[in-house]
Amino acid sequence: MGGGVLNLEGTLTLNHSRVTGNTADGGPMSAGGGIASGTLGTGPLGTTTLNASQVNGNTTTGSAGGILNHGGTLTLNASQVNGNTAANGGGGIASGTGGMGTNSASSLTLNGSQVNGNTANGGPRAGAGGIANGGIATLNGSQVNGNTAPGGFGGGILNHGQMTIKGSVVNNNTALTDSSGDQGGAAASPTSTSPRSPELPTAEC
Repeated sequence: MGGGVLNLEGTLTLNHSRVTGNTADGGPMSAGGGIASGTLGTGPLGTTTLNASQVNGNTTTGSAGGILNHGGTLTLNASQVNGNTAANGGGGIASGTGGMGTNSASSLTLNGSQVNGNTANGGPRAGAGGIANGGIATLNGSQVNGNTAPGGFGGGILNHGQMTIKGSVVNNNTALTDSSGDQGGAAASPTSTSPRSPELPTAEC
C-alpha cells in the first residue's frame, strides 16, 4: 500500500516534488502505486496536498495507480497525476471510503491540475481510467484527458459519490462499450443498479 509514499492518518504536503516509477504489489493492501493516504478506519482522517508536484508513471496490482485517498482529504494544486496504471480501478486517482462511512468522509479537490494518460485494467466493477470517486470531489480548471478503462465504466471519470466540475476539460477518454454503445468514455455516474467501482476493499488505506 503506497508504493512511493504511505500517509496513514497523518498530514502530507508535497511542494515542487515528484513521485514517479513506484509500484505497489501484492494482495489486498496493494493500492496506491504512487501515494496511499487516509485511514484504515472511518474518516475523514489523513490529509495530502500536492503543490506543483507530479505523481507520474506508477503502477499497482490493486486500485489507484497514482494516488489512493481512502477516507481522507486530497488536494492537488497545479499538479499532475499522469501515466499511471492500476490492475483494478482508478488508473490515476481513486478517492472514497471503500464502503466505510458516508460520502463526506472522503474529499478530493483538483485546482488547475492534470489527470491524463492513466489506465485502469480491471473488469466492469473496476473502471475509471482517470478518476474514481466515491466521496465528494471538485474539479476546478483541471484536465482529465486521454485515460482508458478497457474493461470497465468511465474512461475518464467514474463517479458514484458527489462531484462538481467547473471550467475543466474531460476529453479523449476511452471505456468499454456495451451493446448500446454507452459506458461513459468521458464520465460515468452509475445508478444503484450499476456495478460499483472501483473495487476498494475496506482493508485498503
